[in-house]
Amino acid sequence: SDWDKLLTRIELLPKLGQEPGQWYRLLKPVLTRFVRTFDSPESSEIKDFWQNIAHYHSGGSGPTYLSGWITAFCFWDWKGGCLFRPRCGAHLTVLDGVQYHRVDTNDVPPGSVSVPVKLNDNGKEYDTIMVAGSVGIKATSSRGIFTALDTVQPESGWWMYEKKKE
Repeated sequence: SDWDKLLTRIELLPKLGQEPGQWYRLLKPVLTRFVRTFDSPESSEIKDFWQNIAHYHSGGSGPTYLSGWITAFCFWDWKGGCLFRPRCGAHLTVLDGVQYHRVDTNDVPPGSVSVPVKLNDNGKEYDTIMVAGSVGIKATSSRGIFTALDTVQPESGWWMYEKKKE
């Protein structure tokens, strides 16, 4: 499967340096459970895994935090700075002995990227921006007992737009 291939490919990350190596240690337990989900969807371990994706922690008058294994996907901020900070204390998720960090909700990186593109349309050039990534959610029916829209799933996409002349 694609998840098995991805699990194999991340084995290269530790060879790329300290930060990619730490990211690998966070990703491996998560991606391993993604694969196990298809093999044993009814196992209590897998159900517990999916029920503990993220936890929200109010900071009162201070910052709020996100914790759980979802923070494996919040390793770098939008500028490339490392968000991983080992912590101890309550409300921390541990998978296979790996402790997941918490992230200030203001520091959660965006799920999309943009890049300038010079578009040539039969000799006419346009300065454009291409945007790609997680662009929203789609509501669907699980086709279970109810026919209503009872399920949401991420929606990925990309688009281009022309930069306005300044």
